[in-house]
Amino acid sequence: MFELMRDMWGGWSGTRLAPRRFAWVYAMTWLFLLVVGLAGLSLGAAMLGGGGERSGAAGGLGGLLAVALLLWLAALFNISVKRGRDIGVPGFVTGILFLVLLFAGGVPIFASILLALVPADTVAAGRP
Repeated sequence: MFELMRDMWGGWSGTRLAPRRFAWVYAMTWLFLLVVGLAGLSLGAAMLGGGGERSGAAGGLGGLLAVALLLWLAALFNISVKRGRDIGVPGFVTGILFLVLLFAGGVPIFASILLALVPADTVAAGRP
């Protein structure tokens, strides 16, 4: 469990991920998002079913869900940069591309699948 957390949120400067490990950690980040989404769905149902009352607990839970979504984005960013380094692309280039593709909408999923399929040191092997 701690190794998964370290892969998701730790080792920002130089850690690498093998293709299978990347795919597994990537799947776990989406599972994390599913749990956060279900919690958000239950929060919405509780707020609608409360007769229009909005309690402080609902606002606190909403803030907690926002933090969880930021953690999810940080995990996706971190593992994508790690995998990019593993295939030979500099980390800052992978990070910039991830952010550009994220704001393009939906493209990071396909880019992440490609990251999982490219063998290690593919890009670095082509350098003289």
